[in-house]
Amino acid sequence: MEATASKEAPSRGGPVPPPAPPQGVPMPPIPAPVPPGGAPPAPQPHPPAPPANAPTDILVTSRTLKVEAKLFYLDLKENPRGRYLKITEKSYGQRSTIIVPEQGVGWFADMFAFHASGGDGAPGLAVEELQVENKAFFFDVGENPRGRFLKVSERGGPATRSLLIVPDGGEANAGWAQFAHALTHINDVVKGGDGDGGEGVESGGKSSAG
Repeated sequence: MEATASKEAPSRGGPVPPPAPPQGVPMPPIPAPVPPGGAPPAPQPHPPAPPANAPTDILVTSRTLKVEAKLFYLDLKENPRGRYLKITEKSYGQRSTIIVPEQGVGWFADMFAFHASGGDGAPGLAVEELQVENKAFFFDVGENPRGRFLKVSERGGPATRSLLIVPDGGEANAGWAQFAHALTHINDVVKGGDGDGGEGVESGGKSSAG
């Protein structure tokens, strides 16, 4: 009996599908469909992650004051939450810092100007307490055998209490006048200036109070 070759029936609904591979042989990967007019778009890489130590606070402007035997650093900084003034006192190897929200910078400038002028400034400045955000700031004038000083204290925030002692600077309250001048500049930046990103240095005063 003669063997006859079988013929496949022609497909009526489209192209003939490829024959199934023998059992045990893996199927080749199916290529992604190509859109009309060109190749599929290449996958976009993820943007690089910022370094772990990338700075989050930007220095806007700063001033360094030397009042008698003390150094004070006034740094206006900015982060995603806004601007703030960091005032650091360095004396005899010790540091103390207060953080003033930008809304309080003008008040600080007015208070130092008031005391630098001998307390004869504009009316209403005699109230030496400021509430801003979740903090309270207090100005107290003190005196010891070495001279007069302003005690500026902060309550609230991360630290329970922080304290700065600013000597009057001797004749004409030169130390307090320095602070008033520097804070007025910083407040101008807060109110609309871009700052200089740099540092100014001022010095004055003779004795060593506080």
